[in-house]
Amino acid sequence: AGMQQLGADIRMDEDQVTITGIQDFSIQKKEVFCCESGSTLRFFIPIFSLCNQEITFTGQGRLMQRPQKVYEDLFHSQSLFFEQDASGITIRECLRPGDITLKGDVSSQFIS
Repeated sequence: AGMQQLGADIRMDEDQVTITGIQDFSIQKKEVFCCESGSTLRFFIPIFSLCNQEITFTGQGRLMQRPQKVYEDLFHSQSLFFEQDASGITIRECLRPGDITLKGDVSSQFIS
């Protein structure tokens, strides 16, 4: 669903999934529900930052309690908005290109 929010066309047939690439990073729905998936959340945060819009990530279970300090530090190092509370994570603005160093001792998902 998150990739569809970005504009990807996803079709599921009996034994295959076809994904047609993203054409436009301008999205209408500003909330991305990640269920209980830490991988989804951690992969989507930098991808959705390309929208250069305010986006809020939500989930269920203990997802919002999982550590995201690696991304918080990254966003703050670029003077970008990153806020996490019990209801979700909100980002604004676009990560800037260039060399980025991330800690990999919390989870390899940040590096992926």
